Amino acid sequence: MELTFSQPGLLWGLLASALPLLIHLINRHRARRRPFAAVDFLLRVQRRSARRILLKQILLLVIRTLLIALIVLAAAGPLLIPVLAAGDRGPTTSALVIDRSLSMRATRERSSTDLFGEAVERARQKVGALVPGDRICLLAAEREQEVISPCTESQALLFEGLDAIEASGCGWGRSDLVAGIERAAALLAEEPDRARKIVILSDGAAHAFGTRAPVYPAGLSPPEIVLESVRAEDPIDNHAVSQVEVRPAGRYVEISARFVHFASQPSSRDLSAEVLLEGKSAARGFVQLSPGAVARKVFTLESPIGAEQLGELRSETDRLAEDDHRLFWLAGRRFVQALLVNGDMRPVLHQDELFYLEHALAPDRVGAAIRFTTITPDHFKPESLQGARVAVMANVREVSPQALESLRGFVSAGGGLLLSAGSQVDVDRSNRILGELLPWQLRDVVELGPLEDDGSRRKGIGFGAVQLDHPVLSLFSGAERKALSTVRTRRAVVLETGQENDRRRVLMRYANGMPALVEGRLGAGRVLLFTSTLDRDWTNWPARATFLPFLQQAVSYLSGRLDDLPPPEIEVGAGVCLPRLDEADGMRVLSGGSVEAELGIGDIQAGAFVYTGASRPGWYAVQQMAGGKSLSGRTVPGFIVHPPAAESDLRPVDPEALQRQLGRSRLIVVAGGDGAARSLSGRLLLLALALVLFEAVLIRR
Repeated sequence: MELTFSQPGLLWGLLASALPLLIHLINRHRARRRPFAAVDFLLRVQRRSARRILLKQILLLVIRTLLIALIVLAAAGPLLIPVLAAGDRGPTTSALVIDRSLSMRATRERSSTDLFGEAVERARQKVGALVPGDRICLLAAEREQEVISPCTESQALLFEGLDAIEASGCGWGRSDLVAGIERAAALLAEEPDRARKIVILSDGAAHAFGTRAPVYPAGLSPPEIVLESVRAEDPIDNHAVSQVEVRPAGRYVEISARFVHFASQPSSRDLSAEVLLEGKSAARGFVQLSPGAVARKVFTLESPIGAEQLGELRSETDRLAEDDHRLFWLAGRRFVQALLVNGDMRPVLHQDELFYLEHALAPDRVGAAIRFTTITPDHFKPESLQGARVAVMANVREVSPQALESLRGFVSAGGGLLLSAGSQVDVDRSNRILGELLPWQLRDVVELGPLEDDGSRRKGIGFGAVQLDHPVLSLFSGAERKALSTVRTRRAVVLETGQENDRRRVLMRYANGMPALVEGRLGAGRVLLFTSTLDRDWTNWPARATFLPFLQQAVSYLSGRLDDLPPPEIEVGAGVCLPRLDEADGMRVLSGGSVEAELGIGDIQAGAFVYTGASRPGWYAVQQMAGGKSLSGRTVPGFIVHPPAAESDLRPVDPEALQRQLGRSRLIVVAGGDGAARSLSGRLLLLALALVLFEAVLIRR
């Protein structure tokens, strides 16, 4: 251990400790002797107690001298600095690597000071203890290894660098301390031949070291590495909200939260959690956490009606508060207006052409909250499409020319159209009046399935090839695909199919290869044609469980709801791909209302803007730009940045495993506060107080 002082200039005050002695010498004088018989007896008594009085005076003199010396020493700021290596004799160059990762924001037990502030303070103490001939360089380790100060003997420059580190604050991302070791070794390799040492001021969390071994510059022997933990012996007790999933369930939404608990104590605990929407509490609950375990909690809320909004899930705050809350995106229920044109309306409800369709699109069943209006073909007027996003023409024989013209304009402008066949459909008339609204021309109506003894085809045939990668049919990729195989169709329309392209394609076929569902494009709109009926006249599909989700998905797709991409979610430091509008030549990234970055043509990869500058958690909004002006169209409204999940695990690195990872580098682990410079001022002041009390006792006796 080495003793140093933070204010060595005050040591001149030790000269004041000689004042009690000077005062004693000045007051000590011999009086003239005058014989006086009356006091002869008293003089004989004084000689017997002379030794005791002399001892008391000497003790008071020593106490007062020490009292002044202790006060001066305490004011000079004595520090006890540990000598970390026996070879620290002679000139030494040390590289101080300060960990700036998110986990350094954790506070110490029973203290409001975070570990990053503790690391900076220890670095100050080491710089203050710098002796002539020694050199120090400063590095800050986070995602990037930043050289704050090159190796220097100047304490002023080093303190200036530490001020800069403290002003910039602790980071939000992960740190790679192995990369920090490599960067520090590169700085040490530029120094003259002398003792070299790398001192890492960190919380010592295992996640910061990874698994790879450091690679040193050629010709540099592995330096001594000192890992100095600033966490002391604080117990590990940290929980984190590691994931939030939002699942629509009709008019409700399920918010599933995942919690992880890291703790050194074996006992479980009940953790309170809360869901906030627009800053207001929407749901609360408790989740039981066990050390090292993962727990889930599901909150069920009524899906809000309206635009999307940013929500937050919060839990109780612990020593690392930054991972105790997590943002999530909630797409509110937006009403989709649909116009249903019923070509075969009947008085018996279950025989009506739209009986099954209307039940499938009932608002209580659909998360998108579809509202629809049903009319007959003779009531179909151009104004009927006002406010609609989707139109359904079910078994319609004919409509007015004005209605057809408005329907073509509706689809060309981006509306969706669902067409279905039936007994009212005349092939030649439909080809003539629908024209370009049809993906392919209709050829004929045919019977499907094996021929029965009575000449009928009651059994029908099932579906064959299904394009499961299409948004409308992707929901049949699992067990639902088997349920779809139970559908049987007895009659359908044959199409004059041609070459498939990006404007028309077959999405689903019958078992005999005939198209069952086709998609076409007209302008900005989409058309889906189902070659059978939406009731049970030609197929049993409306009576099967797969019919309802199919229709819901089809209407959502035609309305454009499925094109609303959820915001990407990334961790701090990761890159994010942001879909680009065709006419966009730039993009603005905003955080907290201010422009964070402006992306240009050079940031486009594979048709998307790529942004890698998210340095802190939160919500980042985006604006598509063209010619310096904001575009009204959008692909995603923004993206969410979360704290790195690995930073929540505060478990310390195993020294033996780290030594094996470092190879030939000599590792010294200074655990807890043993590696810190210890201030002796408080102890000296306590000793001074004890001397004052002892002096008072001596004087009274």
